[in-house]
Amino acid sequence: MSGWTGAVQSTILKGPTGSTGPTGTFTPIGTGGTGYAMFQNPDDSLFYTNSSLQIALSSGTQQIQAAADFVPKTHLTYNLGQSGMAWNSAFIGPGSLHIGGAIISATGANLIIQGNIQPTSSNTMTLGSTGLPWKEIYMGPGTLNIIGPSGANATIGSDQNGIAYAQQGFATPFINIGPSLSAIDDPGAIGGWVLGPTGTLGDPGYDLIAQQKLPGAAVPAGLTGPVYSLIRPVGTTGPTGKTGPTGPAGTNGSSSSYYDYQADNGATPATGHISWSNFGTQASSTYIRVSHIDQNGDDIDIFLNLIQQGNQLIIQDKDVSANYQTWLVSGTPTPNAGSGYVQFPITFIGSGGTSNFANNHNIILAVISSAPTGATGPTGNTGNTGPTGSASTVTGPTGSASTVTGPTGSASTVTGPTGSASTVTGPTGNTGPTGTFTNVPSMTVNGTLSIQQLQETVQTKTGATGTVAHDWSSGSIFYHSSMTANFTCDVTNLPTVANKAYTITLFLIQGGTAYYASTLQIAGAAQTINWQGGTAPTPTANKREIESFTMHYIGGAWTAFGQYTSFG
Repeated sequence: MSGWTGAVQSTILKGPTGSTGPTGTFTPIGTGGTGYAMFQNPDDSLFYTNSSLQIALSSGTQQIQAAADFVPKTHLTYNLGQSGMAWNSAFIGPGSLHIGGAIISATGANLIIQGNIQPTSSNTMTLGSTGLPWKEIYMGPGTLNIIGPSGANATIGSDQNGIAYAQQGFATPFINIGPSLSAIDDPGAIGGWVLGPTGTLGDPGYDLIAQQKLPGAAVPAGLTGPVYSLIRPVGTTGPTGKTGPTGPAGTNGSSSSYYDYQADNGATPATGHISWSNFGTQASSTYIRVSHIDQNGDDIDIFLNLIQQGNQLIIQDKDVSANYQTWLVSGTPTPNAGSGYVQFPITFIGSGGTSNFANNHNIILAVISSAPTGATGPTGNTGNTGPTGSASTVTGPTGSASTVTGPTGSASTVTGPTGSASTVTGPTGNTGPTGTFTNVPSMTVNGTLSIQQLQETVQTKTGATGTVAHDWSSGSIFYHSSMTANFTCDVTNLPTVANKAYTITLFLIQGGTAYYASTLQIAGAAQTINWQGGTAPTPTANKREIESFTMHYIGGAWTAFGQYTSFG
């Protein structure tokens, strides 16, 4: 644009204003170009340009670029954008955003706030959501305040040792006291002791109890063992009742407990091993030492401590059943008191095949418990009494006959003397027959039992599928053939006597497709099987296999242990 409004005069004297010059021509104004921005002064209508504010293109996008502070003319009067005409994004930093007295800045991807964060309305907003929770919250030293429905404030804090406390009290259905953890990112379901109430509030039986909890399950699942009252005194034990009559012996029993091990040529067995006092000639050993940890990593100390003098131990080649050693526990075992093994005094009974096992050879240890001795049969009938001795053969002399008949005398009132007893013993009567053994339901024996042989009834099952009843009252060993599917073993007529253990053994004759008892019930109630090694077995086709369950009844509940071995 051209044309001046008048000549410039001296700064000392100012002449009259000249006449207005002709209107200058406009330079065409383009779009989309670059260069300095032009401003008009509202006071004198003059236009100005400044290099601090430019119009430029960046990656094909037109921009206004400023090289100076952007400050409003009047404090707290103007807005940057407005409702319905908002800026899309704001890029700030390194630096800070000042809102009132609060300052927001950033370090990397972390937002730093100098000031408090408060919602615009009470009890309305949420920090995080169900699908987008915060992973961790760090706070304190300070407190977590939770306002209740009545307005009362629950305050949770931490002491100098990191122990959480609730100032006003703490209420929960139960408290789980478990082991220490190195990390709590994903601890699973923690086991330990559960403390909590039982019964109905207000009833006389309402109690505070403690009970053990297995890991891996949520309460009320996983509770096991006896229940202990924490507030009710334990009463005195009543007098012991009279001992009932001894019942007859049941059928001969045997144990099917067995464990996986390896042979060890050292004096002290390594974990999962058995050692002999004479490894070179094992049959001449006087003791064996058995690690309390078997090859599956299971601690069987409690089962080894059940073995007593008079029990039999069989050590067998795991792969060849014809190779074995049989031993009698001939003395009191020495339990594991920190040595890591149990020592059994033994006497060699017999062996089969190649029975001197090499170092680290795979073997199994089977325990045969003694069955009770049958009750004594009734006393035989008393023999017949011998015959009376024969009369005397000596006759006294006969007096001479009187020729005068005397008067008849009165009857004598005196009885003559009894003759002396015979000195001849009559023959002994025949011996009465031997009494027979009467079969009765059960018998309890307190003390050590010793028997010579064992014999047990085997029940036969054919074509197992679905749920198959196994009547324990008729025997504890079952022979399965022609199975058509994996099945449920339902053990029936099993006594529920506290602190007692029971065993059931299944002989599985496998065909081209192998099956087994994959689930266990007791009287129709499903049980959790704690498998040896922690994993359910895989049956093998065309093999002869043994599956056994040891069932422990304690605290009104069953605990079941499963074992599985393949042969042939």
